[in-house]
Amino acid sequence: MSRSMKRIVLWILVPLILVLILLIALHVFASRIVNLESIKNSIEAAISKELDGRFSYERVGLSIFPRPRVVLQGLTLSIPESLSGSMKTLDLYPELWPLITGKLRFTKVRLDRPDVHFSLLGKTGDPSGLETPPESSPERTLAAVLGFVASRMPTLTIAIEQGKLTFNRGEHRLFSLQEVESRIVFLPAEYGSQGSSVVSSEGHFQMIGGVQGIITESEHLPGPIHIAVKRLEVLPRTISLLDTRIQILDTSLSVSGRLDDYLTPTQKANLTLDGTVGSDTVQWIRTVASLPPELTIHAPVTLSQARLFWNRSGMTRLEGKASVEDDLSLLFDVSWGLDQWVVKDLSIRDRESKATLAWSFENKVLNLSFIGNLSQSTLNRLFEHERFRFGWIRGDFRAKIVLDRPRESTARGTLEGEQLVFPYQLKIPITLDRFSLRATDQTVTLDPVVLTLGTNRHTVRGKITASADGWLMDLASDGLEWETLQALFPPDAEGNESATQGQRHVSVQTTIRLSTDYLTAGRWRAAPVRADISLGSDGLRISLKKAVVCGINLPGKVTVTPAEIHLDLRPIANSQELESTLTCLTGEDRRITGTFDLTGSLTTRGTVQTLLDALQGTIAFTAKDGRMFQDSVVVRILTYLNVTDLLRGNYPDPGRDGVPYTSLVVRGTLKKGTLSLDEAVLISPLVNLAGGGSINLSDKTLDLTVLAAPFTTTDTIVKRIPLIKDIVAGSVITIPIRVAGSFQNPEVKAIPPGAVAKGAADLMKRTLGIPFKMIEPIIPGGKGPP
Repeated sequence: MSRSMKRIVLWILVPLILVLILLIALHVFASRIVNLESIKNSIEAAISKELDGRFSYERVGLSIFPRPRVVLQGLTLSIPESLSGSMKTLDLYPELWPLITGKLRFTKVRLDRPDVHFSLLGKTGDPSGLETPPESSPERTLAAVLGFVASRMPTLTIAIEQGKLTFNRGEHRLFSLQEVESRIVFLPAEYGSQGSSVVSSEGHFQMIGGVQGIITESEHLPGPIHIAVKRLEVLPRTISLLDTRIQILDTSLSVSGRLDDYLTPTQKANLTLDGTVGSDTVQWIRTVASLPPELTIHAPVTLSQARLFWNRSGMTRLEGKASVEDDLSLLFDVSWGLDQWVVKDLSIRDRESKATLAWSFENKVLNLSFIGNLSQSTLNRLFEHERFRFGWIRGDFRAKIVLDRPRESTARGTLEGEQLVFPYQLKIPITLDRFSLRATDQTVTLDPVVLTLGTNRHTVRGKITASADGWLMDLASDGLEWETLQALFPPDAEGNESATQGQRHVSVQTTIRLSTDYLTAGRWRAAPVRADISLGSDGLRISLKKAVVCGINLPGKVTVTPAEIHLDLRPIANSQELESTLTCLTGEDRRITGTFDLTGSLTTRGTVQTLLDALQGTIAFTAKDGRMFQDSVVVRILTYLNVTDLLRGNYPDPGRDGVPYTSLVVRGTLKKGTLSLDEAVLISPLVNLAGGGSINLSDKTLDLTVLAAPFTTTDTIVKRIPLIKDIVAGSVITIPIRVAGSFQNPEVKAIPPGAVAKGAADLMKRTLGIPFKMIEPIIPGGKGPP
């Protein structure tokens, strides 16, 4: 080799050797320098300021060979109201030549076990999030960052290994994507989807790749979703999915389609679904749709080219074709949203049946149509509930019902069927045992409707008419149970289950002319009942034409508003059996025979808890030709007189043999729940009783003053009370008695004649028609029985 050639080689090798020595020195000393505490603090502070957040790491590793690489270990990042997270390592692979020339461009970024939380726009309780994101929102920030990266590093590859991404809206957890494995590549500017040109600048980007993971912690889903996207294309406004598999519960679907505006609050999706829906998923769908258990579709259900249209700010729509048990096919077009379901088209076909159903309810307008027939065998193949055997349905029926403008409602056609389940999940099951509907214009005739409410079966006939004045229902039933009817009314926001809770929202008058063989409420039974019920914005008004409770007819008016209940009744009874009526009213066996008549007026106003305290009115009661047994007040008085020896030896034991009577008259006035007795007279072969007092219906106590005139000879009494024989000779003896205490156990005792009011004495005088003397007997052994 010539000397000149050697010089050329040296001129080439020496710079290379120097560069190599510098690179080796950089490799050896750079990691030590960058991990100095002062340098580390400066780097963290600079990046935190740039991000307007908090950035930290445990250690940085730098290497040059075999390729440039930066490794951040133990990284944590927090940007208020945007994102926070951590990861084990973040590997950055810069390009060598730009790095030598003083520029920083990465070819690959690898995230090892990242755990990142994204905070999206919106707050808990505002699921729509329809407001436009501000410039600094995470959505817009993310779009700008991706556009920036695409413009400066157009071939960057981002790899995620064992990642976890959590998305929150305010304090509300939306969902988490766990076990994430992903590889995303930014495409160069000249590369476009289907040959199109992509302008690579800030705010514009295009990425392709694949991702797989598990979606969890979403309150709207029944369980984790396993998702595997083999081909994913991401543009600033659209994400395209190809060759995607989704598994949830026992459902497996093949999905393709696109997500639009995925970085904005107006996200939309248009997806095509094929696959099989299992029984667990069918059960979950039934629960979400609030359908009864009997309406659980047989699984598996095979979907074919089903289209799902989802709009975050609106309704979700699913249309397509499904099959159950091979030849049973379903064509469907169903939409749903918040508390709203629309069945635009549901067609059911097999060898025996062909029917189309449509249903929608929006803005107080119900549209319903059914055309065709469904046989019993078809329905029992379609639904899997084994404890209920379906019947059939057929007809051609169309109805448009405008709840707040009845006059605009129309209905035409006929519909009939047997053994069907009411399509709503209520507190009690409702089965349509048999029904026949005929509709013409504004009138629907029920002829009849036989339904089972809970465990009770009822038959209803009549008409429902839409008129300019509101809804008119002329209905007749074989019986009704209030507890069953009450369960049909949904509770209000506070959980109250009164039938009046929905009244305040009624904007149109509804009148029900009801005739029923009986109406029960708790232990009370009215039979029969004839009433006109008016339901409007001001509450519930009931005009009782007839309502017989315990043999007493209670015509009158009942008004129920959100604030109070008002009763105005006129009780009346003629020649009714006293024993059965008392037993019915008290709920206990009351052996007091005879027949009675009753008239009166009762009014009260208040809440359910205060109605009795506000009760007022008048009562006139007469009974005749009967006998009193057990612990009635009369029996207690006679037992007391017997203990005093006034009756001993002359009459049988009243507690054992009862007290016969020919007449009992009670007249009184009610005020604030207390009955003041203006007249109380008993005519009996054993004793005449006359008196007055008060009966408190609220606390179930009484306080009566009674004059008792036992029918014994004066000589018998005088012999037993020798001190007064000169005073009472020739007169009827009356004994003043006070009865006071609880209904169940009142105390009976004699009182001084001076404690008897003049009204009671006048009443006894009119009763006897002859002179009488009041005495205070000397009671052997003290007081009588309690």
